[in-house]
Amino acid sequence: MAMELNPDSAIQTILPSTAATETTPLSSSLDDLPLRKVLQKISDELREVARRETNSKLRDRNFDGLNTFLPDELRTMCPLSYKILSEMLELDCYSEQKIAPLTLIYGIIMFKRCRELSYFQRLNSLILADSSANTEVYERFNKYGFCLTKNKKYKIQDDIGMHFLDKVAEEVKAGKTFSFVLDNIDWEERVHEMRSDNQNKSVHAVATSLVFDRVSSSHLEDEEPQQSLAETDIVNLVELEETELVEQFNSYKKIAAEILYEQIPAFSFLKNCNIDLSSEYEAEMKSKSVVVPFPVLLKDEKKYSEIVDVMVQLETWIHEIYMKAGKIPDIRSESVDTSSPDPVTSPSIPSTAASRPDQPLSHVHPATDPTDPLANTRVPCYGDQLSRVRLAGAKDLRAGCHTARDRLDHIHPIKVADWHCKRSFLKLVFKMLYKNSGRAKGTLRFFREKLQRRNVTQDIKHYEECEQLFISVGKSYTLAALLHFFGMSDVDDSPQNNVPPHDADYQQYFDTVLDKFVNEYLLSKPHSQSNQTLDEQPDQIKEYSLCLLRLFFILKSLKDAVKLGDGDRLATIRKILLKHFKSHSGHNTYAIEMLISILQDKVFLTKRQAHQTRWASLVNSRGGSGNNIEIDLMQENLNRELKK
Repeated sequence: MAMELNPDSAIQTILPSTAATETTPLSSSLDDLPLRKVLQKISDELREVARRETNSKLRDRNFDGLNTFLPDELRTMCPLSYKILSEMLELDCYSEQKIAPLTLIYGIIMFKRCRELSYFQRLNSLILADSSANTEVYERFNKYGFCLTKNKKYKIQDDIGMHFLDKVAEEVKAGKTFSFVLDNIDWEERVHEMRSDNQNKSVHAVATSLVFDRVSSSHLEDEEPQQSLAETDIVNLVELEETELVEQFNSYKKIAAEILYEQIPAFSFLKNCNIDLSSEYEAEMKSKSVVVPFPVLLKDEKKYSEIVDVMVQLETWIHEIYMKAGKIPDIRSESVDTSSPDPVTSPSIPSTAASRPDQPLSHVHPATDPTDPLANTRVPCYGDQLSRVRLAGAKDLRAGCHTARDRLDHIHPIKVADWHCKRSFLKLVFKMLYKNSGRAKGTLRFFREKLQRRNVTQDIKHYEECEQLFISVGKSYTLAALLHFFGMSDVDDSPQNNVPPHDADYQQYFDTVLDKFVNEYLLSKPHSQSNQTLDEQPDQIKEYSLCLLRLFFILKSLKDAVKLGDGDRLATIRKILLKHFKSHSGHNTYAIEMLISILQDKVFLTKRQAHQTRWASLVNSRGGSGNNIEIDLMQENLNRELKK
């Protein structure tokens, strides 16, 4: 039977025992005076670092500047210790790679001398927590001074949370504005032994993040809504304006052009031709977003009694942030008059309460209260369709309260986010195009079976895989349409139709031929049934192909607008999505959301609020061009990390 090796005993076997150490030449040389002075000097240096008056960086609660301040501190405050460790590590060779081990050794030594100098131990505890390490791993590493115990990680996370709140206050103090994004986060707690009184339990919570705006809206007026709903022509409002039609037309041209010169070698000369789709705030949308996760609230957003508590917590956070930033006085220190026998308190919401279906008062522009310290402060809040409805319902339930804080006036407007809209649109696409048999060549179902994409389903359970399949099929259909348009049999053939002249202006030819392609394949109106004779049958293959092609261009233009951070183009695409959602049963909820979003953008909100929400719905976590994502997708990614 093989004997198990205990790592702790193995390390003790490698390390010399105390008795053995006393007989070594090094131990016998301790009586030598120069060496004793060296050791005393090292001890004095380390003792001086451990003093609280020294304010060592190892006491710091901030994890910035890891590779800068610790080597400097060791070099200046402990020169002898630094010299010995440098010689032991041969710091002259590959010094950049050896700074981290040097500072780690220094951190462990100081932690063993003074428990308050736990900079590295707290950092390593967070790394272990992120890796889902168990208690045994923590205990083993803690024994060697590498990390703290497992129960200390919660205190560290609270300290980091307070640091984040200070960061938010600094940004607000500098004049920045921000938005909230909410999403439900659910998980299941499984029991080991299931009984009648001990069952698996589903836990519902609400995760929140704060995202700072990258585009300033302070130059616009913020007094009154842009229009009166009673005087608004809704039909004209949801129609695409002339500039929006041109913008969408150019978006389709760019998508077709990229496939044309990338896939067909004969048109590679068009690669340098340009279609200008730059947005007004292109530079700002390339900058990295500042995202601050907030604590998870154990509330169920499907219950109005609990979603009101979530809104109250958001109001509390807003007031705390502006108090920390010095924008409003700190009212927490003021004494409360409790001498009144019947103090006025906000009534609680009954658990069975329900909001009105249209939540009318949630869309009304909040009236300015002269006694409100945050009278001109409005923080947008984003969420999916359910979150928007519930949050708007909570505001509607609180609309009759006496103060602006109780009415939740500072959380306005409540907007539906774009990723869930895109997901619903893809679900509509699959509902239209996926239900055919897998033996019908050219259909989505056919390519799913042909490519063995087993995780692609009609209910879009795996969104990314379903989107990848549709984008791939859409590009293939676009390539086939381009080959048909130019009279080519394959990508290596020469064009027979719409042939580029040798001495023509490439840009002019580029615009002319792509305008013709877009008008013929994407914007042409289908033949009505009245134009067909009784003997004529509709070409269902052609209709299916054109339908797939047009839906692909809508989805691709939506994805491109998100990546580039083009808020204006997203507002245009919402008008297009509105008609598609409305024309298909089962998607009326998102048709309503698109209509509400358009009304907010053009009617309900002030110019400043409309401008802010138009450009605040996207997040760039890395910085750079083409790295923007929807704000609710960012929250979904954070939720996935929280569940690990």
